[in-house]
Amino acid sequence: MRTLKFYKTVFLIAAAYDLILGFSFFLLYQNVYAMFNIPLPETEAYLQLNAAFVFAQGILYWFVYRNIKRNVDIVKVAVAYKLAYAWVALYNWGIGELPHVVFAVFGLVDVAFIALFILFLTDYRKVTE
Repeated sequence: MRTLKFYKTVFLIAAAYDLILGFSFFLLYQNVYAMFNIPLPETEAYLQLNAAFVFAQGILYWFVYRNIKRNVDIVKVAVAYKLAYAWVALYNWGIGELPHVVFAVFGLVDVAFIALFILFLTDYRKVTE
């Protein structure tokens, strides 16, 4: 049986993942894009707005990790925005419009998080009582 400790670990990993991605794409985007040989967009703001959003998601997962019972509704919203990113990334990968395959990898990771988050929501009552 999946336990509260298991789900706390999931949210801690999700927090670290999005905090690191957000930080990296906000402050180190030139290095990240160069590492993957991706052309930079015309403005920094395009990247930094998205990176700030990802970083904020990491903070939200940290809140869930710290207090799952109080922050369960964050998980419901998280499913929606992970689904939105995964859909856009994987759709554009499928039609050949994605700037780099690494963004599809992020989409696939988000699919895994979606599955874990939905699993948590179905187990919520069992693991928090």
